Amino acid sequence: MRKNFVLLLVVSLLAVFFSGCNNLEESDVWDGSIAQTFASGDGSEKKPYIIETASQLALLAQEVNTGANYKGKYFSLNRELDLNSCEWTPIGNGENSFNGFFDGNNHTISNLRITNGITFSTDNTGGESNQYTTGLFGSCYDATIKNLTIDKASISVQNITNAYAVMSGVLIGIIRTDSISEVSNINVANADITCAFELENNTSSLRIGGIIGYVYGNDESSIKMSNIDSDTSISIENGRASYNLVGGIVGAASSNNLFDVSDCASYLSVNIDTEDSYTQHNYFGAFGSMQAKNDIVSISNVFSKITINKIHDISHGYSAYNANAIIGETNHAKQKDGTRIGGYKFQNLFGYVKQVDASTGETSKATPLYDLPSYAIYTETNCLGCESLPTNHGFDSSVWDLTDLSSPKVKMN
Repeated sequence: MRKNFVLLLVVSLLAVFFSGCNNLEESDVWDGSIAQTFASGDGSEKKPYIIETASQLALLAQEVNTGANYKGKYFSLNRELDLNSCEWTPIGNGENSFNGFFDGNNHTISNLRITNGITFSTDNTGGESNQYTTGLFGSCYDATIKNLTIDKASISVQNITNAYAVMSGVLIGIIRTDSISEVSNINVANADITCAFELENNTSSLRIGGIIGYVYGNDESSIKMSNIDSDTSISIENGRASYNLVGGIVGAASSNNLFDVSDCASYLSVNIDTEDSYTQHNYFGAFGSMQAKNDIVSISNVFSKITINKIHDISHGYSAYNANAIIGETNHAKQKDGTRIGGYKFQNLFGYVKQVDASTGETSKATPLYDLPSYAIYTETNCLGCESLPTNHGFDSSVWDLTDLSSPKVKMN
């Protein structure tokens, strides 16, 4: 009996030991290599391609960037990944975009580092022009990305001299859609994006966001963003574009059709380390710039806090900028016949902008949520500029962590 007891004890100790080893090995640490194959799967919904190592994620980048867009294919992340601050090449290079479904299964990708984005050419503006994109995903088209946390990201937007548009997001640089795109249940934490470049073209734009740099939807498209939590620091240094569109969630969004945003927390810190006069337009918000056209842009259940290191008014003499808690710049495009349809629907929006002058320490707070043009079609329900959620905020406690009403967070499903 004593022998059985000893054997049982040894088995129990071994079980504890190996359990501890598994915990230590839970996160795969990248060595910069690229795998030859995915772990398993055929890309179908029932048997998605399984990604279990950072090298396999790098394989996805290599495959997409060389032309395999994986249209309609499914991917499943089955392990925590530590990218180990090795240089990351974005998935999608503008000319070739990710066109499938990516499910992070509530896993975390940590220590993302990008110092070299991707320049590509496009003729969407009526003539060929260069664009620049960077992010975990450089470019996506009709894609779905969900259930993913990105922790400790460092992105440098630099070494650019000629680009019509510069687009950077921690998750996605640019996402375009002609049908359906969805980004949901995403958490970005401890992220830093630094912009330092000089452009030859003074009519260029910088579209930079904590989640996505630029969102574009064509006619008949449907774009959905939900359950988003973003905590990002963005620094605009020596160089930048004529239009700086900066958002805690999205830098700029232009939707010809339906765009639905719900349950998003945005915490954005902006450092402006330049006063050059040619930067004429700067817009900051949870969404730096938003344009509605044919259908409704619906934004509901959003809390946004923005901190900027400059105070803007005429006496300070800084380059013009407009900071609002939810939308920095709001547009409502005309139809070909000159009429406007669609518009905006706002519900349960809260937040504020805190400005602290870096040189004097002077502090100012602004509570406008957005500025709408006089011709905009819109409705608003329960929206308030404030530092803390009011008691009648209308947020669902099963979706939100409301322990601290001055710093609400979205729960990850």
